[in-house]
Amino acid sequence: MSPFSTAGFVLFMNLEFFFERNAVGVFKEFKYLVTDGEYQYEPYRGFGHYEMWKAIRETGFADCYYINGDQMVFFKAVDSGKYGHLILSEFRKEMIKE
Repeated sequence: MSPFSTAGFVLFMNLEFFFERNAVGVFKEFKYLVTDGEYQYEPYRGFGHYEMWKAIRETGFADCYYINGDQMVFFKAVDSGKYGHLILSEFRKEMIKE
């Protein structure tokens, strides 16, 4: 968790994640996810969320990622059967190439 203090307020960075370079939403966990499991997220109402769910419906999963400093962390997302929850697995890290 990375809180930032600004004029007496504490702001928390949410963990934004992507599908095919399009933002999908933010995880409600305040830590970088690296362990297989079910996680709650707040979806963005846009193209990335729509396309991720299209992939899940067509293939059973979506390859997503988030950025942590100089690394991209990739994972598979599948439907948990509950609104606002995904089951994540197969985490792997890659250094971001400049």
